[in-house]
Amino acid sequence: MPAEKRKPCNNPPPYNRKPKVAKVKDAPATSARPTIHASRKNLTLNDWLTVFAYIDSHPTLPQANVVDHFKTLPSGALIFTQSTLSRKLK
Repeated sequence: MPAEKRKPCNNPPPYNRKPKVAKVKDAPATSARPTIHASRKNLTLNDWLTVFAYIDSHPTLPQANVVDHFKTLPSGALIFTQSTLSRKLK
C-alpha cells in the first residue's frame, strides 16, 4: 500500500504526569512506627481450625464477638471480619 492512500494515524498525546516528590535526606531520626498497612493478610488453615474449635466450644457466642476475641488475642491477633467468618462457616 503506498503512503498516499493510508489514513493518518490519530494517536493521542501522552498524559501529563505528576512530578515526583523528592525524599527529605536530612530528616531527623525518629522512633515512630510505620502506619499499619491496609493490605489484607490471609489466614492459614491452622488459624481457621483454631477459630472453628473456639466456635465449637462457645456455641452461643455471636460471630461479632468471636471476631473481637481473636482481634485482641495476647498471643497474636487474627484479623478477619464477621462477613468472612460467616462465609467460612457455610
